[in-house]
Formats: sequence, C-alpha cells, structure tokens
Amino acid sequence: MDFIIVGERLNNDPNSGIILYQPLSAVEEASAETRRLIYLSAGIALVLTTVFAFFLSTRITAPLRKMRQAALEVAQGKFHTKVPILTQDEIGQLAIAFNRMRRELNRNISELNQEKEQLSRILVSMADGVLTLNRQGNVLLTNPQAKRFLDMLFYEEGKEHETELAKLPPSLQPLFERVVQTEKEELKEQTVQGRSMAVLMAPLYEENHIRGAVAVVRDVTEERRHDKLRKDFIANVSHELRTPISMLQGYSEAMVDGVTSSEEERKEVAQIIYDESLRMGRLVNELLDLARMEAGYVDLHMEQLILILI
Repeated sequence: MDFIIVGERLNNDPNSGIILYQPLSAVEEASAETRRLIYLSAGIALVLTTVFAFFLSTRITAPLRKMRQAALEVAQGKFHTKVPILTQDEIGQLAIAFNRMRRELNRNISELNQEKEQLSRILVSMADGVLTLNRQGNVLLTNPQAKRFLDMLFYEEGKEHETELAKLPPSLQPLFERVVQTEKEELKEQTVQGRSMAVLMAPLYEENHIRGAVAVVRDVTEERRHDKLRKDFIANVSHELRTPISMLQGYSEAMVDGVTSSEEERKEVAQIIYDESLRMGRLVNELLDLARMEAGYVDLHMEQLILILI
C-alpha cells in the first residue's frame, strides 16, 4: 500500500519531530470528490446559462428582433406594421411607444400627401403659369401652363427644353438675377410667338436667406388687345366729336361776330348748328347705350327674321 508521509521538527530540536502519514488512496478519493463537485457545478451552471439564454431570447431578444423588422418595414413605407405587446415591462413600453410613433408618422405623412395632392391640383387648375427656381436658377417645379410657356420660349430661342431640372431661358435670366440681387419682385412683359406674356417674379426666403424665386406667368394678350381697342375707340370718338364741335364753335363765332348779316344766312347757320348738335346727341346716346350694355342693363333678344329680296 502506498502512503504519503509528512514530517516536521518540534521546537526546532534536531533530535525530535512529528511524522504524519496517510494512505495515498484517501488523497485520490478527495481529488475524485473535488472533480465530481466541479463537474456538478459546471453542469448546474450550464443548465442555468441555457435557461437564462432561453429567457433572454424569449423576453428581450425576440421582441427587439420583431421591433427591428417593424422599423425596417416602416422605413420602406409600410406604416400599417404593428409590433405585438407581450409584456408590460420596459420592452412592452418601448413597443407601445413604437406603435404610437408609427400611427403619428402615418397620420403626418397622409396629411402631407393630401396637402401635396391639393397643391398639385390647385397648380394644375390655375389659369396662370407658376414655376419655382432654386438659388442657381434651375427650374424645380412647374405647372402645365408654365411648362407650355417655357417650351414656347425655348423653341423661339432655338433651344430644347427636355430635362425636368433645366436652366431658365436666356431672356429670363437677367430678370432672375435682378430679383436675387435686389430682393424685390420684378415684372417683365415679353412677346412669345405673337402672344404677350407678363412674368412677375418674387424672391423665395428660407428664414433670412434667399433660396430661390417664384414666378407667375400670365397671358395678357387679350388685355393688351382690349387696351388697343379702347385706345382706338377713344381716338375714334374724339375724332367724331371734334368735327361737330369745331363746326358748332365756328358757326357760333360767326353769329357772335355778326358775319351773317341777312336773316337767310342766320337761319342757315342756325340749321347747321342744330344738325351738328343732333349729331353730337346721337353720338352721346350711342355711347350711353354702349355703357348700359357693358353694365348689363340692356337685354338682347335674338329673333329669326325672313328677308325678302326685291
């Protein structure tokens, strides 16, 4: 049998001491018991770690993974994705906050889309052209009327307008530069393919800085034609009134100066004055009738007439 022996002196006396011995099998049994305890502890620790990992995966990791997937779907525009609320702890509160954020984001984006659609319909239905420009003078947004005006202007200047983000035509570039430099609205009237177009451009601000300009394009061809007709009408009326007034003035002066000596001449002059006054009266009445027609006080009725040629 193998033993393990340990010796020690007593009181530092070289002639005396104590010797302990024990069979080696007892040490081996203690080592085996120690290894068994270590293996048992390791097994218990492994079981506890597995249980904790399962708990962590079920209660924390899985909800976070679902929340991450829901966040990715929301980023793709799927705002109806909902995170399930499984617990009432911090993870559950985070899921509640995420669902609330999703609803608010969906509502805000829906309102923005409605406003955008409403603005788009307003711009399309407008009779005037509207275009917005950035700081560099690039066209950012146009409605059909403004795009038609730009196409006409580019065609007249011998250039193509194909890209959505295009520069202004060279004829409008000085107007844009003046608006940006002076920070005031400017008006320019330009003839494009025989039509008179008025361009009113004003600066666009972002806080205190100019970020571009907005221009309103209006077709004023009919207005200019009406102005010309009005001027021609005033000139014609002035010409028609000048002749009888001159004759009335001339013959009246002749009667005052006594040029008409005989009774027959005075009657002739008086008759001319009377005829010219009637002519002026008819002209004034026609002008009054025209004014009443424009004001809507005169109703015109259409009737069919049978013309008989003799």
